[in-house]
Amino acid sequence: MRSKRLLVAELAGLAVLIYGAGVAEPQAGASWQHTGWGGGGFFWSCAFHPTKDGVIYLGGDVGGAYRTDDKGLHWRFINNGLVDYGVYSLAVDRKNPDTVYAGTLGGLCKSTDGGAHWEFLKESAKDALDIRADRNKSVRAVAVDPSNGSVVYAGTPTGKIFKSEDGGQSWRKLDYLRAVDSD
Repeated sequence: MRSKRLLVAELAGLAVLIYGAGVAEPQAGASWQHTGWGGGGFFWSCAFHPTKDGVIYLGGDVGGAYRTDDKGLHWRFINNGLVDYGVYSLAVDRKNPDTVYAGTLGGLCKSTDGGAHWEFLKESAKDALDIRADRNKSVRAVAVDPSNGSVVYAGTPTGKIFKSEDGGQSWRKLDYLRAVDSD
């Protein structure tokens, strides 16, 4: 089913290839608590600042993007310039952590100030490029190469994966990678 299509190649393959063994393990005695972010709908994406403890970004289906600077105690909207409030994926550039990418229904957006302002990357919405997929849905997954922040990957709900080598200004389709259906 198209609506349930996951970009396993991006989420699993690219995460393993790009981020390698940089996965943190839970601390002994860690626990969960509700922090009352104050929104509605579902959250589809989460990204962490690589050097500032407590800075977390969330993206949701109707609420857009949020940011906390205090480990989730207080959240604020960071939607200034987003082309759509459906934020499917978020990625932070490890080399330049104020650069954040948001994969939305309308295309890919980029912030260079930690999410305070977003720029729509027009090339990510070109019909000829076909990053915009079925039913006008767009980027469902985004990842930034941790060793080169200019290299960005974007995946669509139709299983296509694209690569940019200039921070999202231009894209090319990767024919050798394909998403896998989760059903």
